[in-house]
Amino acid sequence: MAPFFVTPQREAVCDFSVPIYTDSQGILMVRPTVESDVSGFIKPFTFEVWFLIFLSIFSIGIAMIKIDSAEGKLFNCSTRSIASKSFTWVIQALSQESSEWLPKRDGGRLLVSTWLLASLVFMSSYSGILTAMLTVPRVTIPIDSLADLVAQDDLPWRLEAGSMMYSFFEVQMIISEAKNEMGQKVFRDKAGTFQDCWAARENIAEGDFAAICDSTTMMKAMSWDFSTTGDCHLYIARQKVYTNGLLSIAFRNKSAYLPQANRM
Repeated sequence: MAPFFVTPQREAVCDFSVPIYTDSQGILMVRPTVESDVSGFIKPFTFEVWFLIFLSIFSIGIAMIKIDSAEGKLFNCSTRSIASKSFTWVIQALSQESSEWLPKRDGGRLLVSTWLLASLVFMSSYSGILTAMLTVPRVTIPIDSLADLVAQDDLPWRLEAGSMMYSFFEVQMIISEAKNEMGQKVFRDKAGTFQDCWAARENIAEGDFAAICDSTTMMKAMSWDFSTTGDCHLYIARQKVYTNGLLSIAFRNKSAYLPQANRM
């Protein structure tokens, strides 16, 4: 004998006592982990910032070529391979590397000073942000609500067979007037059903699927996982799927024990 969530389908075949307590339903899934990201070195800045940086490299290189060429005509001196030397120097200055070549006249050196200052600001900001990201890695939580669950394709989800939530989402599909598209998608795109959340805890911890379970069982599964493995492999989404579900003890119709249970 145990408390059950009260549903119209269950009330049609049995009698329930007065509610014993309330519980909520949430999403139980495998705990997200920190994964290596080969693109992490570009994340300190947005795409727009990187675009402006590359545009600046191109602009400074062209400006240096124009200034050096103009100074060469004015002072009757020219630099061989000025294009390759200019762009090589611009990139080396940005990455804080030394260079053997520098412009010979004041116009070019003024541009060099400006670019060195800009490069110093850029590299200081970039290295500081990158160091902070590496020191405190950010774990992206892909699923933290029912909307997140139905919007992704990486982790399938299942519903507990015969449960209150199975009936709840099934009604969303049956009633044509229901405008809950998200609820309909939960039922329509589910990967199947499972016996119960406690029996499926190992499959959930291994990442086979996500499950919609009651909070009591989810906490019990997390406690079991940590007690048996010394680690936490399960995660509960922050946003609840269903709140304040009533739990009562079920009896046979017209059972003589029902009035006594209600008095207790």
